[in-house]
Amino acid sequence: MKEPKWLMVLCLLLFGGISIAYSFLLGQNETENLAEHGVLDLRGELFQEEVAMQLNGEWLFQKGVFVDPIDGDWSESLSQPIPHNWARDEQLDSPFGYGSYRLIILADQKENVIGLKTNSIRMAHGLFFNGELIGSSGVPGKTKESTKHGNTPYTVYVPLEKGENTIVLHVANYYYMAGGGLASPMYIGSQEAISSLRDRSLMHDWVVVTALLVMGLYLLGMYMQRKNDRSLLFFSLFCFAEMAFSGLHGEKVLYMIWPDLPYSFVLRMQLLSPVSGIVVLYFYLYYAFPAIRPKRMLYIGAGMGAVGAVYCFLSPSAVPYGLMIMTPLYSLLSYIYFIYILNAAFWRREEGAMYLLIGLIVFNIYSISHTANVLGLSVLDYFPLEVILFILMMALLLSLRFSNAFKKVDALSHELLKMDKYKDEFLAKTSHEFKTPVHGIMNIAESIVKDGENSLSKEQIENITLISATARRLSVLVNDMLDLSKLKRGELDVHILKVDVRGSVDLILDMYTFLIEEKKLIIVNDVPDNLPPVLADEVRFRQIMINLLDNAMKHTIHGMIRITAFEESGRLAISIEDTGEGIGAEQLNTIFEPYRQFHEATSYKGAGLGLSIVRQLLEVQGGSIKVASQKGEGSTFTFYLPVDSSAETKGKPANDPSERYMIHVPYESSGQSGPSILVVDDHDVNLKILIELLEGEGYTVTAVKSGEEAVQLISRKQVDLMIVDLMMPDMSGFGVCRHIRKRYSAIQLPILIVTASHHKEEKITAFHAGANDFLPKPFDLSEMKVRVANLVALKHAAAENATMEVAFLQSQIKPHFLFNVLNTIHALTYMDAEQARQVIDDLACYLRGSFDFHNTEQLVPIEKELELIQTYVSIEQARFRNKVRAVYDIPDELPLRLPPLLLQPLVENAIRHGISKRIEGGTVRLSITPEQDKWKIVIEDDGVGIPPEVLENISSSTIEGKGIGLKNINRRLQYISYAAWTITSELNKGTKIVITLQKETGL
Repeated sequence: MKEPKWLMVLCLLLFGGISIAYSFLLGQNETENLAEHGVLDLRGELFQEEVAMQLNGEWLFQKGVFVDPIDGDWSESLSQPIPHNWARDEQLDSPFGYGSYRLIILADQKENVIGLKTNSIRMAHGLFFNGELIGSSGVPGKTKESTKHGNTPYTVYVPLEKGENTIVLHVANYYYMAGGGLASPMYIGSQEAISSLRDRSLMHDWVVVTALLVMGLYLLGMYMQRKNDRSLLFFSLFCFAEMAFSGLHGEKVLYMIWPDLPYSFVLRMQLLSPVSGIVVLYFYLYYAFPAIRPKRMLYIGAGMGAVGAVYCFLSPSAVPYGLMIMTPLYSLLSYIYFIYILNAAFWRREEGAMYLLIGLIVFNIYSISHTANVLGLSVLDYFPLEVILFILMMALLLSLRFSNAFKKVDALSHELLKMDKYKDEFLAKTSHEFKTPVHGIMNIAESIVKDGENSLSKEQIENITLISATARRLSVLVNDMLDLSKLKRGELDVHILKVDVRGSVDLILDMYTFLIEEKKLIIVNDVPDNLPPVLADEVRFRQIMINLLDNAMKHTIHGMIRITAFEESGRLAISIEDTGEGIGAEQLNTIFEPYRQFHEATSYKGAGLGLSIVRQLLEVQGGSIKVASQKGEGSTFTFYLPVDSSAETKGKPANDPSERYMIHVPYESSGQSGPSILVVDDHDVNLKILIELLEGEGYTVTAVKSGEEAVQLISRKQVDLMIVDLMMPDMSGFGVCRHIRKRYSAIQLPILIVTASHHKEEKITAFHAGANDFLPKPFDLSEMKVRVANLVALKHAAAENATMEVAFLQSQIKPHFLFNVLNTIHALTYMDAEQARQVIDDLACYLRGSFDFHNTEQLVPIEKELELIQTYVSIEQARFRNKVRAVYDIPDELPLRLPPLLLQPLVENAIRHGISKRIEGGTVRLSITPEQDKWKIVIEDDGVGIPPEVLENISSSTIEGKGIGLKNINRRLQYISYAAWTITSELNKGTKIVITLQKETGL
């Protein structure tokens, strides 16, 4: 802002006109009647209510004596004009000493009350009216020791008698080198006039003191906020110095506040305040106008003032005369220099120079008038318009500077925002371009390590692994930068839903199971099960948890990470507490800023974006985060999210859109005959979409809303495919996969995981848990159709292959059995021909039963299996005579069907390898017991038992070779999802095999 030059002239003319007008109006309230030879004749004068008279003229004065105020001798007194200064009176030999003044007032009528007002009577006095002491300031004495100095104006009210009224002053001065005496005229008038004059004087001084105090405090406060601008500090000190100067002159309002101050201290401050004000003003101009500041003049001017201030403090005299004489000259020269500098700044169009120039000119006028009063010169008593104008100019100066500074900052801010936008765009584009090559580096490096394990050296493998790890870290950084860029541009999509905290934490910890295997680290989930859901974006909630857990793991080499949650004031607080290295107190305030890291964290160096992204993700979801940490004792990060209030109320609002998609579970398709698919998702909308999509493709759909329901349903029903949402309240998709894989292999029951997350770790964990495929949300419907069709086709192809393999295994059993029977018949022909014929009949019966079903037949009645067993036992009893005993505990008419040749080989194994090895033989027991939802089949013998190493080989899920017998049965049962078996054995005591078959499978 450039001020027009004519504005300065206009302001000065306006100020001069207002001051003259006020002085004229002020003069209307004062009259001057001059006394002659110590007598003031007021006969014929009326005391007007608003007019006070100055008691000027000639007073009688007698030096070196305190004349008695009643009947004292004034014959040796002299007439002295008032104001009277002892230092300027040539008839007096010293400015120090004591003396008496007298004035006789003649009145032709009596007044009940008149007022008297003193101004400056140096430096102690007593005031007598008609012989009575009516006022004093200090205690005048005939010696310095007996005198208590004081010079404070006051007002008294007394009755005026008709005729002569005598005013006597006893005055003493032993401090003030400039001279004692009646330095300023007294006032007399009516009570109203004197009170009005007193009020105007106090108002004048209080306005000045208050204005300077407020401006000083304001500037000091601004300096505390902007400590780089020292000009604010020095101008604040200037205001305080001038406040002290004004408050210790005139009515001395500051002395009224602290009346117990030693008056010698007041006198020193009267001299020190203007000198100090000028010194700090030198510094103010030096810092405020650096373009024109002459450092030499700063040193000279401020140095002289500083010397004077030190001299004032150290001088034994309360009022050093030399300093008192030099101060006005120093002030005058300094103000002339200031005005010169400001005038130069004004013509050079420096910022705010005009305002400061006008302010200093008017303040200089104010200071000159005060100095003249101090020196006993008579000047007009101006209203403090000059101080008000000075404050106004300073306010305009500050306003101008801050306005210009704001404009500059605003322009710079726009420029910085523009540059920041360019930076974000550059980072976003660069990060996006980095993604493909970084993933390429990772995949190539991992492929080289995998394919070259035998051809690469250990050092080469380590180097390639390092490349892969570096690329993976860069991939994380790229994703963080992309998220940060979206957050800053406000382009991050957030879908607020109900999120189950316990389920989400379980899901995330499933992923971290593989990450902490090589660390001496424990992660504890102490999140309660009964917490209400939070309102958050499901994907971003998991991202927040993953970032915080990653941060805890990076800085916790060994120890524990604990996750807790609790409800607090309508919000849910989730805490991640670790026992790691902790964070220093000086870093806690900046830990959530971008690109900030722990300086002490030498074990891991990242980009410092994770915690910043966490905070911003929480803010866009209406949450917040805080951290508590101590160095060496770990950290606790606690973030807050709003609780779903509807979880505490019954029902939903009528306009809730999810009501239209409410699915009642378990849902079963009707009229469908295609492959069966089980859909598991806790969101009705997702269920609705998948049901309509799959039924439209001809599939038979069953739908449930929780992992627990899915696990229970699979235990009693066969399906061809499961589609499972990863995030569910009671059991995550990982948990469902693990439960299913305990009974079904990946080819027996394929599982497709769907999730809103795109984290690589979730995919890896899903495949480790047993998922066949992984599809991120939102998915394309065409892609979903293709993936479902492929998995169903895989299931059917695997089932057909399993059926053919079972048939092949059955074909292996028959020659094995026939070989054993023929050996028995051959042996019997030599021992007992009749029994040999019986065995041949039994064999014929067995063969007829065996040829009644085909190898590919999956289930046969239990009666047919029992007939084969009994035939075989009869043959073995014929061979081993009384050594083989059989006990059957089987209910009549069992509605049981089972795979062919499932039990007969087990009975055969018990006889051949168990009881037949004992000299005394043994017993094989076969029992079938119906239980609540299953059949329990027990085959038990008291033979020689099975060695532990052989038993372990039989029970192994990995079967090598194509042997038959127990290993063959074990292999066959692996293909039967509704069957399970256990085998226990003890050497020399026997073997026990227990088979369970589910009833609901149709057996």
